[in-house]
Amino acid sequence: MSDIITRDNYYQRQFLRPEDFTDEQAYHIVMRRDHNIAAHRWGIIEGLQITVTDGTPYVQPGAAIDGYGRELILTELTPVPLHPFVQLGLDLLDVWLVYQRVGSESAPAGYTGCGTTDSAFYRWVEQPVLRLLAPEDAAPDRRVPPEVPDADLDFPPSRLPPDDPDRPWPVFLGQLRQDRSAPQPVYVPDLADRPYAGLVGEQVAAPSGRARLQIGAERDADPRRFAVWVPAQDPDGPRLEIDAGGDVGVRGNVTVHGDVTVDGALELGVGPAQAAPSPWSISVVQSGPAEELRVELPAPSGGTPAQVVVGHWDADTKQFKPCLTVGDDCTVTVTGDLVVQGSLTMGGEFVAPGLGPEARRAALSTFLTGVGGASTLLNRFYQSTFTAAALASDVGVRRIARELADNPDRRAAFAAVVKESHPDLASQLAEDLRPEPGGG
Repeated sequence: MSDIITRDNYYQRQFLRPEDFTDEQAYHIVMRRDHNIAAHRWGIIEGLQITVTDGTPYVQPGAAIDGYGRELILTELTPVPLHPFVQLGLDLLDVWLVYQRVGSESAPAGYTGCGTTDSAFYRWVEQPVLRLLAPEDAAPDRRVPPEVPDADLDFPPSRLPPDDPDRPWPVFLGQLRQDRSAPQPVYVPDLADRPYAGLVGEQVAAPSGRARLQIGAERDADPRRFAVWVPAQDPDGPRLEIDAGGDVGVRGNVTVHGDVTVDGALELGVGPAQAAPSPWSISVVQSGPAEELRVELPAPSGGTPAQVVVGHWDADTKQFKPCLTVGDDCTVTVTGDLVVQGSLTMGGEFVAPGLGPEARRAALSTFLTGVGGASTLLNRFYQSTFTAAALASDVGVRRIARELADNPDRRAAFAAVVKESHPDLASQLAEDLRPEPGGG
């Protein structure tokens, strides 16, 4: 056949020649092979694994398509020829499957025409063969097989595919290593980098019409390179899409079973506040005039409590250590020191439940006057090691003084607690704050 597609046209009382039957077969062979490389990517379809049984390596039955569209089908378990290990003097070889065609079923005596040689046969047997070759380099491209001309590496379906076995297109099945350290050689297969057949197409649609997979772009102006549509014609757009720049877009809720690693920024678009509860969600919503980043927990149900915990992994104890915990009952727990860089506004009492009146007043006064050595009330419990110079430069003491100066209500509450609980301290503070004689 030529590169122009032709097929036989039969009519009544036509005289048929052998070439007519040959052309009939060739037409179907070419069209099938063109389909194999037009609608699919060449490679392994199924099976063809290299295995070792009783010390002998075999290739399992299976099928593949080579780059010319020819089917390579092994119908039974096939032993791997081992003589190349000796011929090439190597312990590591590549295993390839190559198209082969041989004649079969020779014509019986008396059934050949005049002038026909005794080598005439009835059938072609398309039986692929295994070929072991030396590895070409450390990181070969298995889609650039040896013996294939560079001009054929992207063989298009518009060209006439060859049928000649002398134009091979090897399909890589794996590597086989020979270990000769034992009395008998041991063979170890490696199935990495096997090229598999794929589908060439822009869309895959479910017969039901309920889902559609887009690969590539329907139009030049369409930035999508991958998209999943559910339903197939969703007016809101695909549920999952990847554009030409590699950005990923997701519409709808996402459930992740496993770890999520974000190497870069995670951007959440602003959406309307949900009227119905949506437990265990993170979203950006428009709530009145403000935007909120919400981490929503399930409402308390009396069962297993829910909480958001921020912490770190302790390498010494091999345990997670919580630092900040927010429970579904709106309880916030800080495990460790709380450092406030700025103002802290209270709404209500800032004390632990279950304390008596004296303990509550002491806790309140301690909070108002600072945490740690910054509070003069702590002198009741231990002798401070801070010198006057250190206290004068202490940032916490200065912050407390600024808080009392800027907030009259807190200053009044502080004075009331000191007068009620520590009258001697009140007198001492008044004496300490009195201007020096002759001072400003």
